[in-house]
Amino acid sequence: MARRPSLSTLYLRKPDAAETRHLQQLQALYDAAGQNAFLADDDTLRCLYLQPGVMQSAMLTEYPWYLVCAYARLMMSALVQQPRPASAWILGQGGGSLSRFLQYASPDCRTDAVEIDETVLRLYKQLQPAPEDNPVALHHADATVWLPAQVEAGRRTDLLLIDVYDRNGLVPALNTPAFYASCAAALSTQGMLVANVWGKPSQLSIMLADLRQQFASVQWARSPDSYNLLVFACQAPVSTEIRQQHANELNQRIPALNIHDSLQRLRTLPAAASKDEDLSRITDDLRSVLIPDSAVPQNYPDWKRNVLQQAKALLSLPADKITPSGLKANGNCAGELPA
Repeated sequence: MARRPSLSTLYLRKPDAAETRHLQQLQALYDAAGQNAFLADDDTLRCLYLQPGVMQSAMLTEYPWYLVCAYARLMMSALVQQPRPASAWILGQGGGSLSRFLQYASPDCRTDAVEIDETVLRLYKQLQPAPEDNPVALHHADATVWLPAQVEAGRRTDLLLIDVYDRNGLVPALNTPAFYASCAAALSTQGMLVANVWGKPSQLSIMLADLRQQFASVQWARSPDSYNLLVFACQAPVSTEIRQQHANELNQRIPALNIHDSLQRLRTLPAAASKDEDLSRITDDLRSVLIPDSAVPQNYPDWKRNVLQQAKALLSLPADKITPSGLKANGNCAGELPA
């Protein structure tokens, strides 16, 4: 039997000369920042790194609301459930890609963003000047404490976005049945949870099976430009007909979201007789897609070329399709940051 291609081989490859130079430049910025998270500008891109080689987020300085990374556009396909959510909670604010997009896509949405890293919070504030309208409520907190506290206080949200991970993949504290129970309790009647994760199929399958125990509907897809897995869960999915109507509306209103492409990638997790049955089937399914893919950029120069080509294609639009009149499409935070 042929051996299944392993993603680990990608991380054992020796970087080429261009990648080596890039990593050396990042190392210098990292050292200058006291080996803390830092910002790096590269032409029209501004990137936030947790450390050299670990990019947390990227932003086009000319179009700060645009979701540079395909995984983020895939996450926001959750808007087919509710195209104009009244509220959104983001666990893992990072550089603020998701909150900036929501300010553009749903200006009436009340957005709360949680970030545990004090340095990242300061860098987020530096990414863009903060407009006075449509603010994001920023919380310096541990998501495993903050979320249950909101549930206990009786608060609910239409959209719960989880973008928290470390170098090993899933953060253990955010990958437990108890935490997923809090997530389910945090959602409004037609609310949706979206999680961005990566890791081994055996690890991710446990997460998916646990979510299947908490939610009536679970879907997932691998990002087209990385090996990230995006997971979508809700209790009351809208009908296929309404979903299509919402998708068409979003495509007209925000063409750069590339909504139809994202929806074609989604896989629905069917109901199973037991959790063990779920685990076996999900693990096999994940192993069939989490394999080396030539379409995924292998280094930073390739990634940069890829995202700029996508941006050029998706942003080739009339001016009235770029930024709605009167909306300031840049980042913002409300309240006080840590001293």
